[in-house]
Amino acid sequence: MKLLKKALLVWDNTGKVNLLPDDKPRSDQMQGTCREQLVEYAGRTCYDSLGTGRPSFSSYSRKVKRGLVGGVMYFDEEHVEGYHDHIRAVGHGSVLEHAVQTIEVKMGYIQACAALVNVPGVFVRPLFGNPRITFNARVVRDWKSIMRRIHGNLACPYPVETDVVYCAMHKALMRLMPGVFPHTGDSSLTYDVGMNIVEPGHNEERWVSLYLTGSRGFSHEMVRHKFRTAVSQRSTRYVDEDGSDWVRHPLVNVFIDEMNRRADMGDAQADDAAATAGLVESCIQNVEHEGRDAYKQLARELQAWLIARGVDKTTARKQARGAARGYLGNALSTEMIFSASVAQWREILRQRLSPGADAEIRAVAADMLSELRLSQYADQFVDMATGYSPDGIGEVLV
Repeated sequence: MKLLKKALLVWDNTGKVNLLPDDKPRSDQMQGTCREQLVEYAGRTCYDSLGTGRPSFSSYSRKVKRGLVGGVMYFDEEHVEGYHDHIRAVGHGSVLEHAVQTIEVKMGYIQACAALVNVPGVFVRPLFGNPRITFNARVVRDWKSIMRRIHGNLACPYPVETDVVYCAMHKALMRLMPGVFPHTGDSSLTYDVGMNIVEPGHNEERWVSLYLTGSRGFSHEMVRHKFRTAVSQRSTRYVDEDGSDWVRHPLVNVFIDEMNRRADMGDAQADDAAATAGLVESCIQNVEHEGRDAYKQLARELQAWLIARGVDKTTARKQARGAARGYLGNALSTEMIFSASVAQWREILRQRLSPGADAEIRAVAADMLSELRLSQYADQFVDMATGYSPDGIGEVLV
């Protein structure tokens, strides 16, 4: 992967989205406001497409070679959508969950805020004074389908208060993400709600986004933290994993180091220790080699077979990689953009920096804590001190 550290601060509701040192977007990529850049970065992490593919916003036409006719090359014009236009067209809404904001509405709209109780991706406080609403951008984009699920078929009207809240949230996004939520003639945006965009003041309103990397086993653990989080992970269906790294578990590293140390001592058990270290190392390398080879062969053969059956190239590639990835190990390296409220980050750290947590996830969590202490919310993590783990591998909270 691109970093020795397993976590990197990406965004903490300030004026900049931090990219990895090796990331090189094109001049027409990572454009727009911070929230728009965060959404784009999350999506491009899924597909490993930074520096390639679509621009952020501007659509354009390009010439595409169609073939030789009588020795002359013929071209067609192909329209290319901007990244955010494409996301909207294909309905890839999960990346919008990273863009979180807080607004305050007038006291008179408390009843309207009550309509948000069952809406996912929303946090409302308080029940006195001017209500504050913290929400992600997907809530606004999917508003009608959310209301349909909560209140039944749209033929049965849902409470008018919900339109008032929708209007307030949508107008906030037209200011914060104008390229994704442009001004439209939507009749439901006519309410004069009296909305203000405010700074987060509660740990459920404060959100931080981190880049995380580790094994697929690590990521399977992290995605279990679903409350007040947003996750965009590298896709093994879209990305070619033929040359990807595999992650060595910390316990395996400590064990091999210990066997090698015993071998270097030259005592009566030195030969046995050296043989054990060599056997473990050989087993690991064999598994990695066999997994990569199976993946490479399957992906190539299945893709060719599907194309021969008339399946288009893009679909054939995705289907073939989707089938072949099953033969890659759980130690395959992955990466993700993981966003969470400060309250949820604290809960994650309490669980994942405990002595009973897996050694790899403890190592990543230690890096998470160090990066969170670099955010503007560093004071919310000063009480979380770490020390050596009782099993001698990594750190735990003390």
